[in-house]
Amino acid sequence: MSPCHPKAILYGTAETVTDPVGAPAPLALTPNSWADTLKRLRARESPPRRMVLPEMTDHTREMTCEPAAPPVAYARPVGHPLGPLVVWCRLESPVVGRLYALVFAGILLAVLAVAAWLNPSHGHLGTHEQFGLPPCSFVAMTGYPCPTCGMTTAYACVVRGWLIDAVRASLFGSLLAIGTILAVAACLISAVVGRYPNLNWYRVNAVNVVYLGALLLVASWGLKILIGLCDGTLPVR
Repeated sequence: MSPCHPKAILYGTAETVTDPVGAPAPLALTPNSWADTLKRLRARESPPRRMVLPEMTDHTREMTCEPAAPPVAYARPVGHPLGPLVVWCRLESPVVGRLYALVFAGILLAVLAVAAWLNPSHGHLGTHEQFGLPPCSFVAMTGYPCPTCGMTTAYACVVRGWLIDAVRASLFGSLLAIGTILAVAACLISAVVGRYPNLNWYRVNAVNVVYLGALLLVASWGLKILIGLCDGTLPVR
């Protein structure tokens, strides 16, 4: 059988031979060379295999350029969605703002000093007459106090610490006197720390504040008349 016979090529019975004429015959492919050729062809036609990467860890993230996830920051719970009721704001001008605070505190302290100079009347009425002012005309005509009667007496009682007598004179005036003392304290704090208390008007309705003040004034007036009727000091004769 000729070495270049297909069977010889298939079964690998010869490697290189010469034909009868003497010219060199083409090289015969052995089964091993066929198998290598088929493997190479299949490798070219088959899709590339997918590489499975290991799971990323903190150490591998640090080695690569991938940024780590930012830490979760939890917001502080807020009591009201519109913010606190009173906010301490910084003075726009530290020097001028402190001067304004001291001047305002001086005016309020003068009011309290005058209230301390006055002698509260025993009937919880007529303390303003010490300024040389006439008696209340409403009391002279009706025998009952007007809504603003007793406020001067309430101031004079509050600065002395007589809170019960101040309420009997005028509940509304007592609250105003206490508010004046708190305002003096706020002015002095502002002059020291450079901040002033600012009311958050987004949470406060100004109309409701006016209505509440008027209602409180009327309620204080009614309470004064009721107490005077109970202890016999009213009506004034």
